[in-house]
Amino acid sequence: MPKILLSAFVLLIHSTFVFGQKSEEKAIRNVFETYRKAILTDNADVALQCVDSRTVNYYGHILDRVKHADSVQVSALNVFDRFMVLTIRHRTPKEQILSFDGKSLLAYAIKSGMVGKNSVSEKNKIGEVTIESEFAKGQFMFEGKKVPIFFHFYKENETWKLDLTSIFSLSTFVIEDMIKSSGMSENEYFFYLLKLITGREPNNEIWLPVQR
Repeated sequence: MPKILLSAFVLLIHSTFVFGQKSEEKAIRNVFETYRKAILTDNADVALQCVDSRTVNYYGHILDRVKHADSVQVSALNVFDRFMVLTIRHRTPKEQILSFDGKSLLAYAIKSGMVGKNSVSEKNKIGEVTIESEFAKGQFMFEGKKVPIFFHFYKENETWKLDLTSIFSLSTFVIEDMIKSSGMSENEYFFYLLKLITGREPNNEIWLPVQR
């Protein structure tokens, strides 16, 4: 009898764990899908509810660079961060930049289409999800095929949130590949791309701090 009770107890614990994992995985997939739809429709309010503090902190860091970094400091940034800084300086009025914090900059970037939609297009999904306590990662899938990139998720205040910075390595790779294919230098390509996006020729002012 004790053995039967022990087996039943073990089975109950296992079933509870499996059910809990499935519930957590569903919540993770839901937040990704909600974020995906929000980005594709430029819905900043909903997208902001889906991202974690790491994402907001990143945009706070970029905002600090936009406001204060000189040309030497901007040139020292990696290609993704550098393009972010130059893009914001070129596309955003000074008064608006000075009014931002990290969260409002992210909201502005979403509404303005600065947050890339390629990583969350209809062709992209998350595959297998691995959960470790309050951290999880989902395999990036492109047209049903695995890509060696993972979306990271963190549980904050009992709610799963997407760490958008976890896929910035993919964005960096895409930018570097486009630069290589163009035959231009990095900065030449940035200026070319900014003119293509806005219809306005960037000037050397974008290398200077906004707040000076």
